[in-house]
Amino acid sequence: MIFKYRLSQQVMRSLPAAADDARIVVHRNYRPAREILCVLLCSLLLGLLTGCQPPPRQAIIDGSSMAPHLYGAHSELVCEDCGFRARFRLDLALENLLCPNCGAANPATRLNKQPSLQVAVEHLAGQPQRWEIVAFYSPTTSQESPRLAVKRIVGLPGEELKIAEGDLWRDGQRLAKSWEEQRELAILLRDFDFLPRSDNGERRSPWSTANTWAAWKLLADGVELNSEGAVPSPMRLEYQHWAGYQSAQPRFAPIPVLDAQSFDPREARSLAPVYDLLLSGEVMTPQASFRIGFEQFEQSISCEFSPATGKLIVREGAAERPEEFTYIPPATAYRFGVSTFDRQLTVAINNRPVLQWPITSPPQQDRQRLGSPLYLESAEGPVRLRHLQLFRDVHYLGRAGGEQSPAVEQTYRLGSNEFLLLGDNPQDSIDSRDWAQAGLPKSRLLGRIRRLSPE
Repeated sequence: MIFKYRLSQQVMRSLPAAADDARIVVHRNYRPAREILCVLLCSLLLGLLTGCQPPPRQAIIDGSSMAPHLYGAHSELVCEDCGFRARFRLDLALENLLCPNCGAANPATRLNKQPSLQVAVEHLAGQPQRWEIVAFYSPTTSQESPRLAVKRIVGLPGEELKIAEGDLWRDGQRLAKSWEEQRELAILLRDFDFLPRSDNGERRSPWSTANTWAAWKLLADGVELNSEGAVPSPMRLEYQHWAGYQSAQPRFAPIPVLDAQSFDPREARSLAPVYDLLLSGEVMTPQASFRIGFEQFEQSISCEFSPATGKLIVREGAAERPEEFTYIPPATAYRFGVSTFDRQLTVAINNRPVLQWPITSPPQQDRQRLGSPLYLESAEGPVRLRHLQLFRDVHYLGRAGGEQSPAVEQTYRLGSNEFLLLGDNPQDSIDSRDWAQAGLPKSRLLGRIRRLSPE
């Protein structure tokens, strides 16, 4: 991630940068290291004299190694089929671009250039924490010509970490994110408020059912089971995942969720299945009982919301005795989230986690089943769900000999004052996987990043 640091309002120049590593924009008449040192010393002196932290400094991002969460100047496209707003890197020499939400081909003439994100670099008070985004001096540059980079901290001092199966492992255990951390790293796969049109002009939904749409109804902003009372058998909606990138399959053919990224659709590498999914939405019928299930494991994992009993009922496979957890059902419409990030079932209500439960079943290998990775089900109406969105987790890649692959496992041992840093867009990031010394000393950290630009 290239990072431009505004040290002056006067004329500036840019130093050369490595591919998506970092560069700093400095005043024409100053040596970079000297000016940076002066700024830092003055800020530190001001903090000591006043007892206050130095004010945050504004900056802009340039690059794509932290996409889709942070990115530089880019192009935006509003899909002419579903209306979804998608972002792409600037230098794409393509005649058509596929909408990552519905897979429709859009002419590149519809692209509109957009400016870089604005961020604030805040004083690094206290010990940096895992999953924080930080600005730092890139170890690929010298002290005489420093450049600033932006990455996410994933490893802390003294730890031994490994990249395997798309996740981070510490001391042989898969690292599990909190609900707040999951939301921060989540990558949008599908926004169900933006549906494409079929040849007859009707909206086409990725939800399908083996029964009939007579019970489930497709709404402009969601789905609804509109029968009153119990139905003869549980009515299930299955999600069919479509490719939002160039694929050998037909546009609406179900395929597994893969670790493709839409910001740069030109990548040519082997894509890996992603098992870490997150479904969120709004429940308009707070007394409704419904179930959300995940099929990307050998045994189905599901969570049933039962407001009548005040229970969350978790099932793994055909277990005779499901796990039950007590919760307080909201009395009005509420937001929900259910995820399988980091091999744990997490449930949140109104953005507050109420359940985290380990998933023991191994990943599913049947690609046909992976094309329908989740479902909604209810045996009693009415049920109305709105503003549904499906996300995936960041899928980290190992690197060996310049080639990156989910099959490559790498282990890193950090010193007592070192941090492991990775980009959110692993296939387009120069980070700890590439540096001569993977661990970055704390002395090279500059500050925490806070986003200023609106979504």
